[in-house]
Amino acid sequence: MSYFFKRPLILLPILVFTMFASCSNDDNDQDTNLQADNVFEYVDTTVELNTLIIDFFRTSNRVWIGKGVNMSVTGNNVLADSTVDYVYFDIQNQTDIEAGTYQFNLDDATAFTFFGEVVLGYDPMTEQATTTAQITGGTLTVEINEGEYTFVWDCTVSGGIRVQGNYTGTVDQAID
Repeated sequence: MSYFFKRPLILLPILVFTMFASCSNDDNDQDTNLQADNVFEYVDTTVELNTLIIDFFRTSNRVWIGKGVNMSVTGNNVLADSTVDYVYFDIQNQTDIEAGTYQFNLDDATAFTFFGEVVLGYDPMTEQATTTAQITGGTLTVEINEGEYTFVWDCTVSGGIRVQGNYTGTVDQAID
């Protein structure tokens, strides 16, 4: 066999390796849509959500969406029978939560803006969490249908880490 025909055979393994190596990073890209309902994702953690608490508070509405046994809120304190994981949204300048898309804005409390945080491993007994991350950007979409709320968020926290999630359900605790 001549050198002209051997050359493509030598390059074939290099070409195949390059194709697989470049595609392997595709698995590390963050999806724009979650594959499950009632979850949120933060770094390598997926939290299954089971509780919706809304504090209808004069000029803003405070929303806790989390996972915990007998999770509740008194004042600003999250209570539960065990550690809890949750995402917190403070929806600004709204006397009621309205359907629509809210934009992150920490500096200017105007209609359809919010700020918030992600909390993992919060122990109500010690009032300490393993992770607390302030939301620094993103959107929160709210839909309301016959007393059932749907929250969908795609946010970032400090360090540019993406947090996305969704929750559909009725209010477990309403605070007026």
